[in-house]
Amino acid sequence: MNIGIDIDGVLTDLERETIDFGTKMCIEENWPITIDLSKYWEVEAFGWTSEQADKFWNKYLVEYVTQSPARRFAKEIISKLREEGNNIYIITARDENGMPPEYYGKMQELTIKWLKEQEIEYNELIFTSDNEKVQKCIENKIDVMIEDSPRNILGTQLFNLIEKDEITEVEYVSEFEFMSFSVGVTAKGNLKGFARAKSSDRLKVNTDSASTLLLFTNEGNVYKIPSFLISNVVKEEILLENIIEGYNKKEKVIDVHSVKNFEEGNRVYFFTKKGMIKKTSLKEYDGNYSICQAYKFKYENDEVISVCIYNNIKAEIVIISKKGMAIRFLSDNVNTMGRVASGVTGISLKDDDEVISGKVIGLIANDNDEIAIDKDNNSQVILITKNKEKKNVLIEEIRIQNRAGRGTNVMVINLDDEITETEFQ
Repeated sequence: MNIGIDIDGVLTDLERETIDFGTKMCIEENWPITIDLSKYWEVEAFGWTSEQADKFWNKYLVEYVTQSPARRFAKEIISKLREEGNNIYIITARDENGMPPEYYGKMQELTIKWLKEQEIEYNELIFTSDNEKVQKCIENKIDVMIEDSPRNILGTQLFNLIEKDEITEVEYVSEFEFMSFSVGVTAKGNLKGFARAKSSDRLKVNTDSASTLLLFTNEGNVYKIPSFLISNVVKEEILLENIIEGYNKKEKVIDVHSVKNFEEGNRVYFFTKKGMIKKTSLKEYDGNYSICQAYKFKYENDEVISVCIYNNIKAEIVIISKKGMAIRFLSDNVNTMGRVASGVTGISLKDDDEVISGKVIGLIANDNDEIAIDKDNNSQVILITKNKEKKNVLIEEIRIQNRAGRGTNVMVINLDDEITETEFQ
């Protein structure tokens, strides 16, 4: 038999170690100590912010990885399993995320050393991501996987059921029914079918049975739904919580994208209200999951206000604030980062200002190989204020400058007014 075994939470007592190190951290940082033992993850158990959790792991992850003991009798049980002819596969999602910079690239080395020190025997050690554990189990013909987090090894949902419905019969067919349809998220957080979605619609998309929906939220999460699950949404509205286990109704879906394939060349751009921007490979969001963290906030009270997916390297970034400031710079000024990253400053804001809109603008080359804005797509933006003032601004009128600048004033705003809506045309 091929047996897969996770490390953190299985070979180690992750919960106990987190509580011990977390309590020490609270004492050292003078944080209040309130522990909810019914919660498994450190953020929930201690009631920490994501910033506190990042600080915690940055300080103690190396010590945990190198010094935490294996569970009692783990060595003996695994040795016995191998004596009985079983193959042991250590399958872990350990990576350098959260470690001090000087340890980047050393997680595999540290893990191999720890397994040797703990005298843990195995046939093969596999490093992967949480999202890819199921695939690794399939590839290595794992019969049993021992895992502390069920969400990492859950099977794939094959069909969505509306409330009070159930599957009564299964029939196997030789052909797959391909459907194209339009779907969107309503203000109430329901999925609903539409006649057709426009390219400017952020919460409506045209999709098909072979695609995947990515729903990005203001709290930095992404929900993933295979489109074939919701082909019946054209007939009835469906609550998101009935489709996605763990969906948080307090989150606001800000952008919906339909993805045919997760190609390495495509990029996902995140914009936050405090002026941050992040560029990530779309490939980072592939895998088997329903929800995962897509953006890690650097500042408290920040939130994601826009997410764009763009497949062209030649592009410009336009960011507009509520007080009428706008900045425009080349997308090359933003390096591609990992999935769980905070990004970099896109525009420097005054204390009373916030970003209202972020957009990726396509560029094309003319006959002379000169790069210019694609005027057939997003050549201007309409700014609309709370007091119903309106102004059209050509993208070319926004001066190109370096990332993180103050930007250019593109609309004079009264003291009691602010931009509440933008429309790129």
